Amino acid sequence: MLLNFGITEIHTDKGLINKNIDIKKYLQYRQTVDSFSFAKEDEIKNGKEFCIAQLKLDDNIFIQKRAYTKISEIFSRIGGYMQLLYAAFSLISILINKITNEVKIINSIFKFNIKKNRMILRFNNLKVRIT
Repeated sequence: MLLNFGITEIHTDKGLINKNIDIKKYLQYRQTVDSFSFAKEDEIKNGKEFCIAQLKLDDNIFIQKRAYTKISEIFSRIGGYMQLLYAAFSLISILINKITNEVKIINSIFKFNIKKNRMILRFNNLKVRIT
C-alpha cells in the first residue's frame, strides 16, 4: 500500500489597505495506491503475512491564494460606476439640448408664439390664430 502525501501552501492576503500576505504550509493526504503482496504460501498458512506501507511525499506543491477586496478597490469601482452614469446622463442631456435648440430655431424662423392653449402664427405680416 502506498500512501501519497503533498505539501499545500495557503497564501492569505489579510490587508485592507496594503498587501499583508500570510503563508501557511500543511501536509495533506492526497491518495492511496493499492499494491499486492506476493507472499509465499507457507508464510500465509503460518499467519506471518504482513503488509508493507510506503509513505511518499510529492514533489509538487499545491498553492492556494486567497485575497480580499481592498478599500481602494471598492472606491475605484464606485468611481467607475459614477463615471459611467455621468457619461450616460451627459449623452441624454446633449440629445435633449439638441432637440430644444432645434425647436427654438424653428420657432424663431416661423415666429411661432404659443400662449395658453392657442398658437399664433406670424408669417409675412399675417396673423393666424389656432385654438
